[in-house]
Amino acid sequence: MSESTRSLRSVLPPLALMAFGIAYVLFIGGASSRVMQSFHGLHHSAYVYQIVNGIIPPTNPSSLGEPANFYWVWHACLALGVRIFDRTPFEMSLVSNALGLAGFLVALWLATGHYTRNTWLRLAVCGVPFFILNPLGLIQFALRLAGVWLPEIYRAEFDASTGALPHLVEIARYHPSLEMVDHSLVQLSPRLGLFESVELSDRAGHLINKFLNFNSFPIALAVFATGQWLLLHVRGRTRLRAVLLAGASFVMAVTSPLTAVAFGMTVAAFALVEGLEWSAVRGGGEASPARIDLQSIVTPVLGCGVGVLLALPLLLPVASAYQGRATILTQGNGLFAHAVLLGWALVPVFLLLGLAVFRRSHLPASARVHALSACAYGLAAMLLVAPVGDPNEYKFALLSAFPSALLLLALLSTPSLGGQGPPGDGERRTQVASLVLGLMAVLSLCVMALLYHATPWSQERQYVLRGTTTELHPSYTQKKRDLSAAYAWLRTSTPVTAHVFVPALAKDESLIPVIAQRRVVAQLASPFTRAVSHHEALLAVNQALLRGAAACEFGATLVEDLRALPVDWPDDLYALVETSAGMAACREGTTAGLALAYSNQTYAVYRVSGF
Repeated sequence: MSESTRSLRSVLPPLALMAFGIAYVLFIGGASSRVMQSFHGLHHSAYVYQIVNGIIPPTNPSSLGEPANFYWVWHACLALGVRIFDRTPFEMSLVSNALGLAGFLVALWLATGHYTRNTWLRLAVCGVPFFILNPLGLIQFALRLAGVWLPEIYRAEFDASTGALPHLVEIARYHPSLEMVDHSLVQLSPRLGLFESVELSDRAGHLINKFLNFNSFPIALAVFATGQWLLLHVRGRTRLRAVLLAGASFVMAVTSPLTAVAFGMTVAAFALVEGLEWSAVRGGGEASPARIDLQSIVTPVLGCGVGVLLALPLLLPVASAYQGRATILTQGNGLFAHAVLLGWALVPVFLLLGLAVFRRSHLPASARVHALSACAYGLAAMLLVAPVGDPNEYKFALLSAFPSALLLLALLSTPSLGGQGPPGDGERRTQVASLVLGLMAVLSLCVMALLYHATPWSQERQYVLRGTTTELHPSYTQKKRDLSAAYAWLRTSTPVTAHVFVPALAKDESLIPVIAQRRVVAQLASPFTRAVSHHEALLAVNQALLRGAAACEFGATLVEDLRALPVDWPDDLYALVETSAGMAACREGTTAGLALAYSNQTYAVYRVSGF
């Protein structure tokens, strides 16, 4: 085989993984744009629009006057894309997620090269992180697909031009076996089906879901995987490696700090394993191998520490604004059942750890680090809730999938499991492992793609995305058309720095009162705002003002309540209210402090002043 052919064959797999990652995210998320447009997505998009409008640093869009409660470097990157390409934050987040998945897969591919050179096995292992969490639910769903839905397709009479996939999607949408049982907490117990355990939620026990949501976690995951590869599988050029690790730690810290915390656990495991090995070699009087000399241990650790220190000026202001706290999970605090459900998703991970303990003498140092990392992530997922009310511990469970996949590959490469036996036996074992792992990966990715297309929630196109404008989709009811028109007027006829009193609705309502390009004064208490000290009072005043405006009343008591809040009220302040049935909007001069600026049959917009 020529040198050019070998070079091409080594480059094609990572390029194929990149193409797959980008195409998968754009196909699933792009085909169902509603996936990005939850309360969570609209909240984050408000940060992006603030930065686009020159409000730097941005403020909490759900509680006026409070500093940002999210690390907004990633939002600033999206804002740059919005300005350059004239697209919406949702679309730029989709691009970010596609690049994140592509980067994650390529980093995992590079790390697998430390254990095997078999191309098909490496490709199969790249899909393991998307299967290893809650595989029982995936298998149960696959059995249901094969035993119930496919026979229905073959028995059904449908137009040949429709094709099997659209018919399968229709069955998936309306089949009684897919009724969701819990809308508040993801069920990870294997007695439930996949749809119940997934629920297309950001707390789902399947890694691929994070790449189909409006968040910075996918990019952080790509950097997290790259940092793992640099730390454990790249040797030589110690100073350059330390600089790259410092950069990776910095990016993780300012985009999704939880990944930096998890990576810190891996760095600690690396220092422990490598340090013990170095001590054993030195204690035995042998010459210290170059790969475990003291400098190769200390320098990467210092590089990671420097990266986190450089990120602190950006982390501390947001951390103080969020006012969250970490709680150790105990039997008595009401969250124990939640940890048990997370534990179901981690059963395969802990089984792998048990096998690793049994085979520890055959594992290389890097595999031992992966085992310690997966163990630390799993324990953190089940024992920590940080902060209370907005648990992110499930992300530790998701992160455990990366070292677990590499640990599985290391175990397959140990002598008795994959390397010894009759001539050709090791190759046959590798082929079988590649086939099984590949089928697992394909199963999980195909099932998730099917569910994202099948669920009615993701089929709804509640918002129309046009350039830098986010509009409510025209609907059949006059009330919804009027609301869309009121939003359109606010976007086109008020300053970009305007603040708007809006009705507070429940999280993930079909019509979420978010102006996106304008900041709302108060949103319903949620994980994003409940830690803000004055938010409850602000929400109460917001509701009182809207009730008063609808009734053409703006009393002195309300004015005093507004003045009492620790808010620097802007000059451009508006209120969007739903007028009472049969009642016309208040006319100019009838109510002090309220000047009618816009009205239609159902909604009115007032300019608020006087306090």
